[in-house]
Amino acid sequence: MALFSRASALVRSRQIASDADLGPLLESPPPDTAPEVLKWLRYMFEAGGWVLRESAIADLPADLRWLYESGAVTIEQLSTLHEQLGATSVADLAAEVRRQSIQHLPGFDPAVEAAIAAALPTLRASIPRIPLGRAAAIADPILARLGQVLGTSLATPVGSLRRGEDLVGDIEIVAPASDATAALDEVLQLPDIARTLHRSPRRLYLLIDR
Repeated sequence: MALFSRASALVRSRQIASDADLGPLLESPPPDTAPEVLKWLRYMFEAGGWVLRESAIADLPADLRWLYESGAVTIEQLSTLHEQLGATSVADLAAEVRRQSIQHLPGFDPAVEAAIAAALPTLRASIPRIPLGRAAAIADPILARLGQVLGTSLATPVGSLRRGEDLVGDIEIVAPASDATAALDEVLQLPDIARTLHRSPRRLYLLIDR
């Protein structure tokens, strides 16, 4: 998320309107540009900016992703919320709204804080939810497979599934793994995976049973 913000700031400073116009910047970058930012921009130039944007959004904590999709904040403002306040959930955001701390961040004002406050009560309302039993049936094979991988014996569901709520939205599983790549590869061997939505070094988003 921070890398995406730094790359966006550099692009704006050069008044580049499209990822197709990145060529001159990549040929003659500012001398103090971090190598990882240039690598990110080169990927944007070669693959198309939408690829990076969708990848960055998919890798966000779920509540931050839904806040962005609500239209209350820009991607840069979302990065600031996460980096300066450590916010990752609706509860975190609601606490900062009560403290009126958001409006004082760089790039924010009372109107943006009010927009965030207005979005929070319905942030998860549009997320399809399934009965607890069905959610557990989907999660159990993943937990079992992770349990077979060395270093992931503590794989556990979190969120609404862990709390045993009657209806579950996203099924979230956390597994402390000594080799995250091997653990994710193992999960991908499971049947019934309809689609891999996103994969990063330590995160995997899957679509299973719709």
